[in-house]
Amino acid sequence: MDIQIILSKAQNGDKTAESELFRFLHVRFSLVAQKRLGVQDAEDLVNDACITVLEKYRKLPPETQFEPWAYRVLRNKIGSHLRDQSVRKKTVETTDRIEEYENSAVTPVDPMGRMALIRCLRKMSQVYPRYARAVNLVNQGYTTDEICQRLRLKRNNLYILLFRCRNWLNSCLEHGIQSDD
Repeated sequence: MDIQIILSKAQNGDKTAESELFRFLHVRFSLVAQKRLGVQDAEDLVNDACITVLEKYRKLPPETQFEPWAYRVLRNKIGSHLRDQSVRKKTVETTDRIEEYENSAVTPVDPMGRMALIRCLRKMSQVYPRYARAVNLVNQGYTTDEICQRLRLKRNNLYILLFRCRNWLNSCLEHGIQSDD
């Protein structure tokens, strides 16, 4: 049976057509989701996408094409799932790196390297006071969100600022303090 016929019957309140619409979507959504996510993750996500479609399809404007809209719902669910997985993976990796760092042996400090770093940090605080403030807040143990709030920055801008600071410090340590910095 054609999806548009099933859809029009379901929109008119036919519960059998609504069940048939759900089965139709579930089969097609499963094929798409399994290709992107694998069998284990796909089932719950497909059910969630189908439920979202069935909750909202009656409120669609008449000019909306149902199938592309329904697949967009699925695509958005898959995208959210993949982003959440990525965040969880990064959190686990960061935690592992922190534990690895905490368990590593402390290396002896090179006095000459330490003096060079202090000179570079002093120069940075004169030339780039915002860099110095960000580094100081990180050193004091503030969280990313707290630093962003104090410096009135967005997260990405803070990361860029710290990246530039790190590059500037590396350059300073490699080449010494330049008079035109």
